[in-house]
Amino acid sequence: MINNAGVWHSRSRRKPPPKNTLISWLNTDLKGVFYCCQAASKIMIPKKERQYHQHRLDVWHRRQLSPETAHYNAAKAGVILLTKCLAIEWVGYNIRVNCISPGYTRTEMTVKLSAPEMIKQWESLTPMKRMADPQELCGAAVYLASDAASFTTGSDIIVDGGYTAM
Repeated sequence: MINNAGVWHSRSRRKPPPKNTLISWLNTDLKGVFYCCQAASKIMIPKKERQYHQHRLDVWHRRQLSPETAHYNAAKAGVILLTKCLAIEWVGYNIRVNCISPGYTRTEMTVKLSAPEMIKQWESLTPMKRMADPQELCGAAVYLASDAASFTTGSDIIVDGGYTAM
């Protein structure tokens, strides 16, 4: 299973997000992931004899420059810890739980909701000097779905063009 969730709301840097915006972020970015995992577990756990691989494809930046992203990053950090906790809780059911944390990725949402100067800043701060193409995340997903990852659980695979290495 690949569980991918993320929303973005533009807002002013000078004031905290309205309560309903924060709730929307948490509902989608953290609770949505949790509920999808919970639903999948109802199918996977009773079939313990088969090995299932649960993966979360998740957008999260370890070091976000934009000051208006603390609440977004808090929700995404919760997904990382949820991944680690579920990996330990479900390992006895032959379920592996991992996540993929991409760096800045050129998606319809990031292009539409980000100012061109912000995109240029992200690209300049990434050692590869560009944003990822969504297709570049496929290799990590293929690895996690393969037998090559049979001893991989509770991992956060970072695909960020070197951004977190800085």
